[in-house]
Order: sequence, then structure tokens, then C-alpha cells
Amino acid sequence: MPQPTTTGEMAYLYKGEYDLAIKDFNKAIELNPNLAVVYNNRGLAYAALKQWEWARLDLTSAIRKDPKNIHAYYHLAFVLYKMGLLEEARSELHRAAEFDPKILEKRGKFLLKPISERTLRFYAEEYLFASNYLKAPEKYLARARAILGFKEKSPTLAHLAVKPLSKNCIPSYPNRYLLAVLVSSYDELPGLPFVRNDKELILKLATCFLGVPKNQILILEDPTLATFRRKSREFLSEIRKNDAVVFFYYSGHGVMDWKGRFYLLPRDASVRSETDLIETSLSLAELEKKLSLARGMKLAMIDACRVKVPWKPAVLMAEDVGRKDLAVVFTTAPGKISVAEKRGRFSAFLMALYRIASRGIENLDFDGSGYVELKELVKPLEVQVEKASGVEQKPDIKGGKNIPVFPVQ
Repeated sequence: MPQPTTTGEMAYLYKGEYDLAIKDFNKAIELNPNLAVVYNNRGLAYAALKQWEWARLDLTSAIRKDPKNIHAYYHLAFVLYKMGLLEEARSELHRAAEFDPKILEKRGKFLLKPISERTLRFYAEEYLFASNYLKAPEKYLARARAILGFKEKSPTLAHLAVKPLSKNCIPSYPNRYLLAVLVSSYDELPGLPFVRNDKELILKLATCFLGVPKNQILILEDPTLATFRRKSREFLSEIRKNDAVVFFYYSGHGVMDWKGRFYLLPRDASVRSETDLIETSLSLAELEKKLSLARGMKLAMIDACRVKVPWKPAVLMAEDVGRKDLAVVFTTAPGKISVAEKRGRFSAFLMALYRIASRGIENLDFDGSGYVELKELVKPLEVQVEKASGVEQKPDIKGGKNIPVFPVQ
């Protein structure tokens, strides 16, 4: 049987014509279904099209046919990262390095090839991801950063945010507080890599636009349930000002039980059974009690999916938030998922809120109160979340809508 060549297919790949490349790779596989390199290259084309599941299948096939295909391990690591499977991604990347410690030096040379900008950008993002865990030559890191159009020296994806202009920042208000809980790594559940980057964005949003002093911000990263409960209780119970405005932001996994009750999932959460869910997660009702420890007005932003538990159909009922001093903003509707923004760097909701703030909020103060209240953000949020996510993700707001979110200078 003749051995198919991949020269033409790779030409399509380098030109960024991924659909044509896939068609030719399909023909090559029909001629010889045992060539690992063809599965690797077709998986790479699928990955460039962000068809992560198809890419994962092909790259896994490439490894199965050639267990020492270092490039397949390298590409598979990035695909798994994009799918939110961070631990598996690290494992595959380190496996590539075990076979060839110079993998990043070899992959870096692809950034110097005369290939399409579309393909170069994919290679550059893939390279920066790998450089988080393996040592990469600085000349290739610099090239990757230049391709992606940013100037920070840090190679990590956590530093790709657009910094706000200092002249747009407002002064700090002594009565404003922020408690943020960011869960990107889980003991049992798939990881959420983009949540790590949310820390940078929520800090900028709080200090530059919400008017929260730095010393009145507490961020919990990947806490256990016990730490979540203890730290939040200590922080909130210290807020005794009657005119306080308290922001709570959660980014991580969320789930609804079979009665439609919502739970926030800390690092050690388990959803294998109803008992596990109750014992290892924080319900919305418990969160409300904790927020009530603080005086003043409270705004909770829950950036998580609201999908049903895996072991029983859910009744999609709305939970009641009846207090005027508390509002809860779910970033998506019951039964729907909450996603990262299109580039996969931050949560779509947080990016939408940041864009609204950084582009100027003076025109949103319709009642001339000197603040942009939550009720004035409903429509802008809906529009910006859809733009940021690229999918049908509509925020769901419960409780009092008079919370003064953004002060107007």
C-alpha cells in the first residue's frame, strides 16, 4: 500500500486553511489508517478550529499509534487545557518533555516559519501555555508575545489583560469591600484554568472602578469548604458600617440539586450523591446567611454554571432572594452554563462588567444619583455578556436592584 505524503496537507495547515487540510488528512487516513503523523496533524487542524473534542480524539489516536510522538503529547496538552482539564494537560506536557527535554526549543522554531498569521497566533498561544510549565528559550517567548500583540515580559496567559488607564480610575471609598472566591482547581471535578486569570481582572475592577480600597479586599483561591466558611465569616463579620457596600464574587463550578437549589462548589466538593453535595458544598441559602453578617448593602455575583446534578433530573425552580439590602446576580439562567470569554482568558461575565466600567459609566447614571445602580446595569450587562461569550448567556438578577455598584466621579 502506498504511503501517503502530508506535504500538501501541511501547506493548507500553514496557510490557515484548516477545513481543506482536514479534507486532505481524511484522504490520507483512508489510504493508510496507521500513520500517527496524519492523526497528529488532523488533530492540530481541529484544535486550530477550536473543535477541542475532535482534536482530542485525533491526538489520542496519534499517541496510541506512536507512543513516542512528542508533538502529539504537546498539542494534546493544550487541547486539554482549553477543555478545562488542567491536571491532565500538565501530565501530557510533562510526558512530551520526558521524551524530549528540548520540546519547547523545537516547537519555538515554528514561530519563525513563514506561515499564516492565523496559524502563528494559534502556535503562539499554545507555546505560551506550555511555557507556564516547561522552561522555554526567551527568544521564542518574545516572538510568541509579539505575535499575540502584547508587551508584558511575563510569558504566562494570566498577564494578557488590557490594563485600564489610570486617569479613568476613581478614588477609594472607605465603606466599600470585596470578598472574592476563585476556584480553578478541584479535587474531583474538572479544572477551570481561566478562573486563575480572573484574579487580576477582579482586582482591577474593584480598585479602579468599584472604589474598593486594597486593604478591604479578600481573595480566596481554591479554598476547601472549611476555609471558605471560616474566612468568609471572619471577613464579613468585621464589616460594621451601616452604609457599607459589600461585593461578593464567586468564579468556579456551580450546580443545582434536584429541587432546583443552587450550590457553590469549593475545591473539595463532590457531586457523586445528594449527601456528598450537601456535605461538601455551600448552598445559596448559607451564602445569604454569611452575607447578612455584614451591615449595609450586599451584591453577590455568582459566576458559575447552573446545571443539574448528574444523578437526578432537576426541577428548574427560581430561588427567592427577598431582601432589599441583598442582590444576587447569576451570570447565567437556570439550567444553563457560564463560559469563558471568546479568547478563553477570563470569565465572560467578568470581562463584560470590566468593559462596561472601563469604557465609561457616566451615561448609565440615568437617575442622576451619582451612582450606577444595579437596575441601570441590567441591559448593558445582557448585551456585553453576549458579546464577550459569543453564546446565549443571559445574566439572571434576584433581590434588590438599588445596590449602588459604580460610583460616578
